[in-house]
Amino acid sequence: MAALAMILANVVQAQSTTGSGAGSGQFQFTPLASSSPCTPGGNAARPFLLPPGYDQRVFASEPQFPDLPDMNTQNETGPDAGRYVYRTHETNANAAVSVTDLETNATRILAQRQDWERFDGIEWTPWGTILAAEETSSAAFKDPAVPQAEAVWCTR
Repeated sequence: MAALAMILANVVQAQSTTGSGAGSGQFQFTPLASSSPCTPGGNAARPFLLPPGYDQRVFASEPQFPDLPDMNTQNETGPDAGRYVYRTHETNANAAVSVTDLETNATRILAQRQDWERFDGIEWTPWGTILAAEETSSAAFKDPAVPQAEAVWCTR
């Protein structure tokens, strides 16, 4: 199974805003001439083709965390703001939240339970906590503490 890599792309040099195809507004760059080719095995160290002036670094990949990483967020407040990347894992059962320290590249499971399924959304709250949510309309794995709980669709 090919490893799925989490990528951090950084601007490493200023881009010229002249020339055709440079775009407008804050994100001015010359796009790639074509899509990246899909190759067996790929390049695990540099999985994406990027325009000049951008770089990439793999900071976490399987098996450091469970399969199917979905959404990501960073700690946005506090003395270490921006240091940690939190992600949900959208597995059918045993879903999890993992965290990677961007200074040490250490990755660990923050929370995981057998009855959690299809974790998708994740948000850093104004109170310095993480809110993660399941994405399922009918729980296949009931919460052992509240087995009678039912998923309810909410509309605005």
